[in-house]
Amino acid sequence: MTISTENKVWTDEEFMALSQDGHRYELVNGQLADMGNFGMEHGGISSFLGGLLAIHVRQHKHRS
Repeated sequence: MTISTENKVWTDEEFMALSQDGHRYELVNGQLADMGNFGMEHGGISSFLGGLLAIHVRQHKHRS
């Protein structure tokens, strides 16, 4: 027995008509990909941690 899993190929019009549910979507090779809802807090924390990492690397850079 074979089960066919046919994927929907999204058109630009269908993609633009999606409801605004707070999630970010992208079309990847015609398929809808849910990119999640990371939001401002996630971005702020990521920026803060990236800054700390950059400072640490600069302070501990091995010079040969």
